[in-house]
Amino acid sequence: MRTRNFRDLLETRWAKGCFVCVGLDTRLDRIPNHQHMSDGKDGILIEETIFAYNRAIVDATHDIVCAYKPNIAFYEAQGEAGGELFN
Repeated sequence: MRTRNFRDLLETRWAKGCFVCVGLDTRLDRIPNHQHMSDGKDGILIEETIFAYNRAIVDATHDIVCAYKPNIAFYEAQGEAGGELFN
């Protein structure tokens, strides 16, 4: 079985007319408060909130885009919790 590379995946999406790349440049302070996940002690679960928010974007757009591009600087700005999203 041949392993598909990123170019193959893009070309498959292009053939379906999907040419948009969505930037996942997520800023915690721009996520609506009602979407923040809490630890039950007035603390925000940063990693879980950002992941859920991005997942909602992917779920809503996966059939019309060709790729997603997270900008690591936005996640690193959240400290260790943001960096964990790339591990």
